[in-house]
Amino acid sequence: MNQIPIFLSGLPRSGSTLISSLLNQHPDIHASTTSHIFSLVDTVYNAFDSNMKTVYKKSDEQKRNATASLFKGSYSHINKTYIVDKNRVWPSRIKFIKENFDFEPKIICCVRDVSEVLASFITLCEKNKDDNFVDNILKENNSVINNTNRCRFLWKYGVVGESWKSLFSGYNTNKKNLLIIEYNDILDNPKHIMKSIEKFIGAKHYKYDINNLVPMKEHDEFHGMKGLHDIETKGIKRLSKPAYEIIGMENYNYYNNMQLHFWREGKI
Repeated sequence: MNQIPIFLSGLPRSGSTLISSLLNQHPDIHASTTSHIFSLVDTVYNAFDSNMKTVYKKSDEQKRNATASLFKGSYSHINKTYIVDKNRVWPSRIKFIKENFDFEPKIICCVRDVSEVLASFITLCEKNKDDNFVDNILKENNSVINNTNRCRFLWKYGVVGESWKSLFSGYNTNKKNLLIIEYNDILDNPKHIMKSIEKFIGAKHYKYDINNLVPMKEHDEFHGMKGLHDIETKGIKRLSKPAYEIIGMENYNYYNNMQLHFWREGKI
């Protein structure tokens, strides 16, 4: 089957799990949970430039073929036209995709104010006080566990900052390959958002049931945070408190004043 690869990325806690669940209702689309495919592809690709070149004659064509076939082969058992692979790293690897996969990538990127993303993580930390990856790392580094340190870790060294950097890189160099989806727009008008995704990837229109969502089977224990990918199955609801009530006004102002939402400015 001639499958069409699509990528799902952006900032965490911004609706990508919800989008995946909706996309999986479409008869022609398969959307993955958080995918390991890039790590496998990257390992094979780098092997040609490291230990293997000491044994075999290096071939760029062979390297590209092996890299591309690994991605395609990973989903060859799925009988769907559109394969949506989810990973935060894809926006920063657009050049890599073009050079090695031999197609123009389309990346759906979910975004949200960074202060709200941080607040969402803090809420989960409070729900998992005895065991969550943020507090566990702070403990290992003998840091005080408070919301300021939690936010600083997530932004400077953790998944929030790394995801933002990946998105910024892709937006700055290959904006036309990205479809930016605002979290609040997903909540306010999910049907419109799904139509925009269908148009972006070239899929036919489908009537989604937003009141019958199927949870994505993520291994949250591996990610280090229980409930990280939970979604409401009976409709799309706005449940979170204002970010400043969760992380505190000082932290809220600090991250908002950094003007991190470049995707709204129309320029870098």
